Amino acid sequence: MKDFLQLNHFEEFSNPKVHKTLKLTSEDDIKNPSEYMSQLKTKVIDFDEVKKFYLKKHGMYEDNAKSVDALYKLNDRICMTEFKNGDFTSGEIIEKALSSALMFMDITGCSLSDFRKKSLFVLVYNEEEKKVDTRQLSAYYKAKRSKKRYSIFRIDHLWDFCFGEVAEIEKQEFDHSKYAKEISSY
Repeated sequence: MKDFLQLNHFEEFSNPKVHKTLKLTSEDDIKNPSEYMSQLKTKVIDFDEVKKFYLKKHGMYEDNAKSVDALYKLNDRICMTEFKNGDFTSGEIIEKALSSALMFMDITGCSLSDFRKKSLFVLVYNEEEKKVDTRQLSAYYKAKRSKKRYSIFRIDHLWDFCFGEVAEIEKQEFDHSKYAKEISSY
């Protein structure tokens, strides 16, 4: 079996059409003009494109699955990142994360246990568009200081079941965070 951390060993991830910059995968093209939630030119895998390739290969329609925006290696882990510039529900985020994890595991042949040990999910949100209650933010920062888990958007269901780590980060902080600065090649 191929090492699932070696993304370039898999057809779906080595296809040049899926390689884009982090900036391009963060594009909100619903806004006019388009807005970007990251300015980084680091190459990543556009998982929306992987989803299209995967579904076509298996004879399924594009609306059969949801997907995260970006996939990349962060040191020795797989990172799936979703950029949300507007309003969203926790259910939408959970569906995208789980759907993407299932596709990834099918493509690579890795087990859920192995995936969980070597994966993380990052939600990047726009604080100006998605208002966060002050109590939620204070609970989040209190938990962060004490190294405890807390999910502002109630996506903590993903933690330990599917992903080894789940992070929520405001778009202004993302480009300078460890989730963007420590990207290794795929």
